[in-house]
Amino acid sequence: MTAQDLQQQKEDQMKAASQEIRPTDPYKGQSKRQKFVEEVEKLAKFIEGFEKPSCSGPTPLDTIWKVWGE
Repeated sequence: MTAQDLQQQKEDQMKAASQEIRPTDPYKGQSKRQKFVEEVEKLAKFIEGFEKPSCSGPTPLDTIWKVWGE
C-alpha cells in the first residue's frame, strides 16, 4: 500500500465514523409512549392471571408446574 492509499483509507474510516447511526428515543412521542404504557399494563394483568386461584382451587401457574413436574 502506498502512502496515498493509507491516507485514503484513513479518510474513509473517518467518514464512516462520522456517519454512524446514533440511537434515538423510540418513545419520544407522547402517543408512542402511551401505547407502550398500555401494552405493559396489559402484560402485567396477563401475568397476574397466573397467580389468581381458579374455581377448582389451584392457580393456573400451580397447574402448569404440576404438569411439568410429572
